Amino acid sequence: MQNSNPIIAQPFSGERVWNTQSSLEPQTRFSLSAEGVAKNCAEELASLAEDSTSGDGPIENFIPPQFRLDACRELAASVRTVLDQGPGFAIIDGFPIVDRSPHTIRLMYWSFMSLIGRPVAQTFTGEMIYDVQDDRVQAELGKGVRSSKTADGQVYHTDNHPRPPSYVSLLCLQTAEEGGLSGLINLYEVYNRLLEHYSDRIPRMYQPFWFDRQREHEPGESPVSRNPIFEIGENGLTIRVVTTLIRQGYQLAGETLDLETCEALDALDEVMEAPGLGKTFEFRPGQVQVVNNRRIGHRRTAFRDASEPEKRRHLIRLWLRDEGERSFMG
Repeated sequence: MQNSNPIIAQPFSGERVWNTQSSLEPQTRFSLSAEGVAKNCAEELASLAEDSTSGDGPIENFIPPQFRLDACRELAASVRTVLDQGPGFAIIDGFPIVDRSPHTIRLMYWSFMSLIGRPVAQTFTGEMIYDVQDDRVQAELGKGVRSSKTADGQVYHTDNHPRPPSYVSLLCLQTAEEGGLSGLINLYEVYNRLLEHYSDRIPRMYQPFWFDRQREHEPGESPVSRNPIFEIGENGLTIRVVTTLIRQGYQLAGETLDLETCEALDALDEVMEAPGLGKTFEFRPGQVQVVNNRRIGHRRTAFRDASEPEKRRHLIRLWLRDEGERSFMG
């Protein structure tokens, strides 16, 4: 397949590139129980939650003009710097969820994350606050069941291939009884290893692939879309990766994967699963994970839930993107 688009042929370098052995905790770890700005932010969120004017209306419409949230704004700016200029992810400990109602937790989470970026729709129907938990539905080709609604393990991926959000944020409310570990991988390091071992397969990755749209579209529209894995834009290289949805996309399109496409996907899978690349985290209640969705891949291992409904694994997800419209397609 011919490729007339520019291709990055030099490896990435600097603090935005890391692997398993990289020491990142001083840059990427924040705690709302720490003294100073972080603790003041936690107090601002508590005041926000306790104020009667916050009400019980739709959180998506909530703007707290009477709260300046100065400390939260300063902390959010520090987190965004790490996302944009540093390793590309942040872990925030101690988000104040204990003894709070579901509405209050969502209100605080929405308010803080809105200081990092603008929340946008995560489904075609406009859902902005998304619950990540096992719905006990089997994922099958063409059924539209997202892996986030199952207990299955995931491959490393980025979210929303048609219109990737800038950042993906997850707040943990409850962990699984077993499994469900969170994994992150630096996609610039993946690119560097592709350059080293499979440079001849990179040009194909700048060309479009069929992606399964998982039924996030109007009735009667095509169940697949065409997007490249690597795309150079105003802000540098944007990476879309979810090889399972690409393979499903070709099935739904009724097309056979040609040799060049197969080799490109196989190389990507092999490099992403190579030892020494990713970092694994055990999510804890009250912990927030935020990633730069255009250069960090994330995944979750398979898990087993407790039998009691209130003890089932439960995360709340937000997508953040400042450009375009707030709709799923932007």
